[in-house]
Amino acid sequence: MDHRKKTSRQIGELIELATQIQVVGTPPFFKDKVMQQLGKTTVSTEPLVFLYWFTPKLQVAALLLFVLLNLTGLYYHGSFQQEEELQSFAETYGLYPAQEESIFN
Repeated sequence: MDHRKKTSRQIGELIELATQIQVVGTPPFFKDKVMQQLGKTTVSTEPLVFLYWFTPKLQVAALLLFVLLNLTGLYYHGSFQQEEELQSFAETYGLYPAQEESIFN
């Protein structure tokens, strides 16, 4: 029951506050003036002084070089890993003797 009294009291307060709302007057053409002021302001983006030479052509070349180096690294890593897997497979099944077990060393 206390909850209902509290709710009805809050509703009454909200209705009382809503009756106190008044219209705010703005000067004529306020929106147009604000939009003109916003149009006048420009954000100046100055290029970084130490990267002025890093043009889009050089950026593309650097990106291509980066991709080429990564692909080369992946290729060599994959072949090296495959070689290790083959060697461990051969040692596991005794297809050829390991280097440290050789009597000729």
